Amino acid sequence: TRDRDIASSVLKKLIGKGYPAFLVNPPSGASPAYFKVHVGRYADRGEAEKISTRIKKEEQFQSWITR
Repeated sequence: TRDRDIASSVLKKLIGKGYPAFLVNPPSGASPAYFKVHVGRYADRGEAEKISTRIKKEEQFQSWITR
């Protein structure tokens, strides 16, 4: 999201539910600037996919798996 307050709200919600979430600020000078909420570092893709599916279903947030 471009709104830091919205990103912070999402972050607090996920942390409150036990997800290992953290906020990634946009790079300096990025245009447009997006604040991203990342969840965890998982040992393998299968575990990441399970969490991604759970977030989509329970939290109604779109998620992407990176790396």
